[in-house]
Amino acid sequence: MNDPSPTPLAELLQRLRTEAGLSMYELARRSGINRSTLMRIEDGTTTQPDSGTLNTLARALTVEPEVFYDAVWQDTDAPLPSLGLYFRSKYRLSARQIAEIEDSIQHITDKPGKGNKKERRSP
Repeated sequence: MNDPSPTPLAELLQRLRTEAGLSMYELARRSGINRSTLMRIEDGTTTQPDSGTLNTLARALTVEPEVFYDAVWQDTDAPLPSLGLYFRSKYRLSARQIAEIEDSIQHITDKPGKGNKKERRSP
């Protein structure tokens, strides 16, 4: 039999579930995620669960959602979730708060030399 290699997400979920001392049934009960879905994630069949599933797993296993996001996106070219989705999911921020954060990040990432900083001259 030729088993596929476990994905980083599959390994992570299995490790966290085992460390928490949870059976697949208990994790399904605590998270509200169907056991068959959990099994597909752990066996590597499902490699890109939606952000809601990742956030729910993180809460059920009392870890930060970032550990799941890192595991999902480290070996893929798929785009990361948007900044707005991340902040809305992690911190439950409003659209106005997310817009403020995005504006702040835009300001920080603006390249020097485009009118943001005045050039200093030596006397």
